[in-house]
Amino acid sequence: MKNKLPEANEAFRQTSNPTQAKSKDSFIGGGRYEFKVEGHLDEHWSEWLGGLTIIHDMQGNSLLTGVIADQAALHGILAQIRDLGLTLISLTPQSGEIEKKGDTDE
Repeated sequence: MKNKLPEANEAFRQTSNPTQAKSKDSFIGGGRYEFKVEGHLDEHWSEWLGGLTIIHDMQGNSLLTGVIADQAALHGILAQIRDLGLTLISLTPQSGEIEKKGDTDE
């Protein structure tokens, strides 16, 4: 009897959410992200959090911003935020801040 697993995998790939695939593919090169956490996080945590810049807002939250190398690094930062017992309010990709060479409006 022939193994039907490859056929099942192909059916899954064809029905997968294209938004998820696009998101995964767009992260391959990394990018700039902003993490918003509840409370004022002391700036000495910046180095432990991969060199993210820490800024405090008027609502008592901390904004952690910086370039994340890849998806594994993103998961690592999220795990560190969890390990500190912080409440993650939002995670926002900062699009348009890294310009590609050759993109001019001439």
